[in-house]
Amino acid sequence: MKPRFNTGMINRVRKTFKKMTFGSDTAPKRETLVTINLAPLMARRDAAYERALELISDDLFSHSDEKRSEIYQSIASLLEIAIEASKITSKPTRHSENPEERAILQYLLLLNDTVQAAARLAKHEVILYEDENALSDFIGEEITSQFRSADEVFSDSEMNVFHCIQDLIEIANISVKRNREYGKKNFSKPEQARYDKAYMEFEDLYSKTGPEREPEATPESGPDSE
Repeated sequence: MKPRFNTGMINRVRKTFKKMTFGSDTAPKRETLVTINLAPLMARRDAAYERALELISDDLFSHSDEKRSEIYQSIASLLEIAIEASKITSKPTRHSENPEERAILQYLLLLNDTVQAAARLAKHEVILYEDENALSDFIGEEITSQFRSADEVFSDSEMNVFHCIQDLIEIANISVKRNREYGKKNFSKPEQARYDKAYMEFEDLYSKTGPEREPEATPESGPDSE
């Protein structure tokens, strides 16, 4: 199943990022293009990461295997956006090797890889039950039944990997916040304004990422409903 980010979404991200990057003429001059664009880059990374956390915090296992696989792909797409921004902000400058930014990049890479592992396990369950008749015709009904019997192994594995994702986020939570504050503490007022504006733009953009929830059923009205 392909990620929900389509060409239109990517183009909107690029336009938003361009507007946030070059929208201010009052920012002080910097020595490199990276530091000139640091505020919107950090905003892009932070907004994508926070939206990924929102999707992870959702009650994933209340969804079907197919819907859960779709959510994992949305999470991975958001983390990849955060990773791409971090690859730029973590580049060494004349005065710093940027160890803090390199550290958060490694964390994002690890988190994304763990999410991908859970996504692959969920996808396995989708494929197994997608067209049972065709699979039985190809490898035999008895073998297919054996795979269905072993499906619990994959379900348990996905659950265990998901718990690892939660633990990793919880362990890194303080460090992520510290990194974010460290990165912003040297912002000038114009840079802080650019960060805030960019974050709001990206937050709104990424809020649309992820599957839509089905509307909740409303109780039927009647004489006995009171």
